[in-house]
Amino acid sequence: MDVNPLCIILVTNGSRGDRLLFRYPFTVETAMETKAINKRRNPYSIIVDDTITTTPLPQTSNISNGKLAGFSDKVISNLFAVKSELSDSKFELKVNDVRFVGHPVRLLPSSAKLKHEKRKTSTIILFNIVFALKATLNHDAVDCYHDLSTRLGLALRHEEYRCQFLSSEAKIMLAAHDEATQQPEDGQVSPYQLILDRSLLARHLKQAYDELLGSGIVQLRLNNWIEVSFCLPQKVHRSLATGHPVNVSSRSALL
Repeated sequence: MDVNPLCIILVTNGSRGDRLLFRYPFTVETAMETKAINKRRNPYSIIVDDTITTTPLPQTSNISNGKLAGFSDKVISNLFAVKSELSDSKFELKVNDVRFVGHPVRLLPSSAKLKHEKRKTSTIILFNIVFALKATLNHDAVDCYHDLSTRLGLALRHEEYRCQFLSSEAKIMLAAHDEATQQPEDGQVSPYQLILDRSLLARHLKQAYDELLGSGIVQLRLNNWIEVSFCLPQKVHRSLATGHPVNVSSRSALL
């Protein structure tokens, strides 16, 4: 059974609306989609209705080469930046052959708790770290991914309350999105590559994804401050059964 994730996604809901801040891995199609959006923003461009000449085939698979495909940034932000009523509980959604799982985390207003009174007001009300998985993955593995989303979310909320880490990283990501859309069409780069180069949080999410694909053991220090450890037992047990050793530095995550 392939328990590897297809994608890791970070979305926010706030006073400025729903936003997809980061997704990894990002594909060529994602960058091309951004180009197409920019092209349509040209007020002098002619919009051709493709349905006049062609009938699109129904989308039956959203997996391509082991990665998430066929979901635009706008669709992702609409799906996963859920309302506050759904926060702090398991989020699960199945679309075609992909199952999404996350744990939306709500940020309390700065006046809600005494220990958070000094926290500056944030435009972010809620955020969600979502894993895209194969829909055929068994419930135990899905629950494990929900556990990791919860751990990452609670650690990120802790750092937001402590030093506004999420708010600062969100500004970096949004600036990269704006910069990418302002570039000439022939020089367009993926905003996610810019984000990966500039954002520590994005690199943390990439690290989590890469370690899940590798050993199944995630060990990272969020914002170089708070430890997040996780073990995907279905993958680790398979590695041990096939004689592949788990490196010594990762064994502590099993304890």
